[in-house]
Amino acid sequence: MIVTKIRGVNWDKNSKSWRAVIAVNRYRYDLGRHKNIDGAIAIRKDAEQARDNGCLKRWAKEHNISSFCVQSRGAVSAEESRSYNMLNKVFGTWRVTGKAENISSKDRNLRFNCECVTCGRKRVLWGAKLRSGNYANCKHRAPRTCYDACVSYIKTANRWRVSKVYNKKTYYLGTFKDAEAARALKDEVNKQSDFLEWYNKKKGADKDV
Repeated sequence: MIVTKIRGVNWDKNSKSWRAVIAVNRYRYDLGRHKNIDGAIAIRKDAEQARDNGCLKRWAKEHNISSFCVQSRGAVSAEESRSYNMLNKVFGTWRVTGKAENISSKDRNLRFNCECVTCGRKRVLWGAKLRSGNYANCKHRAPRTCYDACVSYIKTANRWRVSKVYNKKTYYLGTFKDAEAARALKDEVNKQSDFLEWYNKKKGADKDV
């Protein structure tokens, strides 16, 4: 019988069965021994899919598959240990958009720029965490671009400051010694239907003064 060589599937002479393994980030997962080669290939492909989805660690725990760290670099084949293409792959809620800057090309555990596929939140994650599934999914925080005006106390200046966030930009509207004056300005700002028009008029009036 001629059997095509499959990566991660080999014949174990001692147990006279087909053994399936997968190694990621110098951790080897023993996928068990099978009398039929088709069973070994099937579980190996399931493990590869879990690895590509970034949930290999959880998948192995669900299937009671043990893993151990391979200390010797030569114990893992070069084909297994090399980093595969991460670009545009989705791990949980994160999609890899590119490599992070200022990272050495020789480092195997590179950082990657990721973006949430649901809310678009951006984050930098280690490639090792993505491949092993040891990362936190995005909580899908709604992007807040506009806030009502607020009053905050500046302790160093002993003054009250009024500010407002509009279209992801913070506008500082003034500082006051009296808290009541600051709250009055805050209420006035929150009543404006067109904040930018009101702000430009106020800015022009301040310049004239």
